[in-house]
Amino acid sequence: SHPSDSIVRKLYALAAQCQTKLGDTSGALNTLQEGKKIYPNDAELLFTEGALRLENRDYQGAISVYRTLLQSEDRPHFGSVVEGLRGSKGKHNLAVALWQSGDQPQAEKLWKEVTQEQPTFLPAYRGLGEALLARKDWGTLEEIALQIEPLGTEGQELSILWRGRM
Repeated sequence: SHPSDSIVRKLYALAAQCQTKLGDTSGALNTLQEGKKIYPNDAELLFTEGALRLENRDYQGAISVYRTLLQSEDRPHFGSVVEGLRGSKGKHNLAVALWQSGDQPQAEKLWKEVTQEQPTFLPAYRGLGEALLARKDWGTLEEIALQIEPLGTEGQELSILWRGRM
């Protein structure tokens, strides 16, 4: 396929995901790098690379890639991309990488941003809850527990878990 074909950028991401599932991390990273030569700001390629680096405990690499994702824009193109990669999902994953690298205050700040932007995005609440538990901020954690209880079974279970841990 020609690089201008709408499917090509998606193929790089899918190929890298397949290589990851087969245990070929270096091959997946190489595929993503090749794709980024043609599409340097593609949200799916950047998000996939960040997730791969995060999974392999390359926290500084993941932080760098997620920051690029969140700060860059791509040229308009036809394609099917998961919504939120440059928003709540990208910020949440950056927060996870920051948390794992030891920058808990910055991670907590990002999780707060995500929960304000996407009040039903439970993964960010889960991270924020861990940060509040670590700081023993019981009052704020109780407020958030009340906030997420109406979000269904998962929100209710998370609230119960936090109260037990408090």
